[in-house]
Amino acid sequence: MRLNCSRSSNWTEANLETVKTVISNRVNIQGVSEPLIYTKPESNQIIVELPGLKDEAEIKAIGKTLERTRWNRKEAARLLNISYKALLYKIRQYGLEKL
Repeated sequence: MRLNCSRSSNWTEANLETVKTVISNRVNIQGVSEPLIYTKPESNQIIVELPGLKDEAEIKAIGKTLERTRWNRKEAARLLNISYKALLYKIRQYGLEKL
C-alpha cells in the first residue's frame, strides 16, 4: 500500500515519520507479523507492506473455491479469475493439495 501525501503540502521528513509511527502502531495492534513500513520523503510517500495478510486471504479464497467446485481446478481457476497454471502453483505453494 502506498500513501501519497499531497504534493502541494509541505511535508517534512518529521511529518512523514509521525504518520509512519501512527500507522505502525495501528498495524502492530492487529498483530501483523513483520510489517515493513518506510518513508520516501523525496516523493512524499509512506510505503506499507503487510506480508501474510494477502496470503491468508488468498489461501482462504482458494480453499473455499476448491471446496465449492468439488476440487474441479479448472472451474476454480475460472471463478478466481486466474490461470489454471497459477492455481496449480498456488495449491502447491500453500500446501492445499487434496488428501
